[in-house]
Amino acid sequence: MRQGFLIISCCILGALVFSACDNTIEPQIDDGETRYAVHGFLDMRVERQVLRIESLRSTVLSDPAEMDGVEVITSDVESGQFVVWSDSVVTLNDGTDGTVYYADFKPLPGHMYRLSVGRPGEIGATATTVVPSAPTFYQDPVRGDSLDLKQQVFMVNLEDQPKALTMHYTLLDVGDEAPQTIPISYGGIGSSIPDGWTFDVMLAVDRFILLRILNHEPAERRVRLRELGFSLTIESREWLDLLEPANLTNAHGFFGSVGYYEHDWLLDAQSLSMIGFIDDQSQN
Repeated sequence: MRQGFLIISCCILGALVFSACDNTIEPQIDDGETRYAVHGFLDMRVERQVLRIESLRSTVLSDPAEMDGVEVITSDVESGQFVVWSDSVVTLNDGTDGTVYYADFKPLPGHMYRLSVGRPGEIGATATTVVPSAPTFYQDPVRGDSLDLKQQVFMVNLEDQPKALTMHYTLLDVGDEAPQTIPISYGGIGSSIPDGWTFDVMLAVDRFILLRILNHEPAERRVRLRELGFSLTIESREWLDLLEPANLTNAHGFFGSVGYYEHDWLLDAQSLSMIGFIDDQSQN
């Protein structure tokens, strides 16, 4: 087993385990076929995927089973491509050592991935997940006055509430040569609609926040808007069944996926004038 050190946050992997930032896995065999504990998810936001995998113990007091010779493979069911994962011993947040498996690839939206864990010739563990597909985006015309200007955005073909909803404003400040993108977290704002989700982009309120970040007075009208849009994450179906996962065979734990999507659009000149930005969107 190759020794190495990867920096991982237990609050990423640990978020899917029920006690936050718990670095330990205490797997036990409670039936004749279950062999491995799997904890992790495929994430479209990153280039390197990381999973925590351990062999199950026969009892609480027994030593952890060795992982020598265990192969971890993911296959893209749609394309037939497969990836062999590497293992590394890392130092966890509590100072103990643990083994993680990693692979360098980005999961594709709408694709099913099958995870296989085991030694050649044995009945190992399998798990599947379908990466959430992109919703369809559209927006209504801007409404309101200069102090309460907002725009309603719709996301359809979405089964559950999106997560990590964040607006992104790309601005060119006075005297700057390059624009900067400033995020504003919207959290869980919005409401469900048939087959989707909707929320209001608070254009006027966001402008006051942005000017404060840039150390400008609200009355100033010298900042240029280059681009606006938002990003969101969508969790796979497995996140709804954390207590009773149906996608694991011969395994305990969790295996899911997270989709990441962005949407941007152009604001009309009148709306930009109302909230006090200079239109620089033609420079995109």
